[in-house]
Order: sequence, then structure tokens, then C-alpha cells
Amino acid sequence: MTGLDQIAKEILYKKTTFKAFIESGNYLISIVEKRNTETGHYFFNAENMRGFSCRVLELAWRKDCLISEIPVHDEIYFITSEADRDSFTYHKGCIRAYTVRKLRIDGSVETIGNFQEHATKREAQKAIYEIVSEGLNQ
Repeated sequence: MTGLDQIAKEILYKKTTFKAFIESGNYLISIVEKRNTETGHYFFNAENMRGFSCRVLELAWRKDCLISEIPVHDEIYFITSEADRDSFTYHKGCIRAYTVRKLRIDGSVETIGNFQEHATKREAQKAIYEIVSEGLNQ
């Protein structure tokens, strides 16, 4: 069992700390970008990213799902930050705000919660931690 697999197992049973979770980003964002691009989607297109002054954090996390008792790693969560825009902002006065995203198995990207919902990177990471660990210890 690799170190990442051990941390993923500990997250399943809520035995890991938030700090260990953050350090365990299962995927580099390059893998997420590749799946998005190879399936004909344009989320990471340079023009799209420039339009919102969007930056993508380097790490991403997966949520294991069970389909007929077989683990499937189809939900990959990551964080973007966008420049504060008056028409979009939830945090007036912040230079950047953070959005939680999910890469679907078909390569499309979904916004989880609201656009620019989080004022800090840590707040967005906590949101992903809650998503990844929810309902797994029931």
C-alpha cells in the first residue's frame, strides 16, 4: 500500500488530520487538465482562464465512490482562485476569492457551491475535506 493509499484509507475512516489531508493531494492538477482537454472540454483553455484571471491550485483530491461494491475514483475535486470582480464577488475587498470545482468522469468541470464562495484557500480546502469525508463513516 502506498503512502497516498494509506492516507486515503485513513480519510475514509476519519483517522487523518486536516493537515495530513492537505498534504495528501492525490492528483496533480496536470492530470485533471489532461482529462478535461482529452475529452473535448475547454475549462483550462488560456482564454477562459484569462477572462476571470483564474489560477488553479496544484493539488486535487478524489472522492471514492462505490458502485456495486467496486471503488471508483471518478470525482476529483480541485480549487481555483479568481480575481475579485464586483459582479461575481461574495467577499468584497478580497484581492482573490476561491471556488471549489469537481472534475467529472466525462471530463467536464462543475462548480461546487457558489462561484468565489471562499475567502481563503484554507476555507476551500476545508470544504473539499468535508466533501471527501462525508458519509463515509456511517
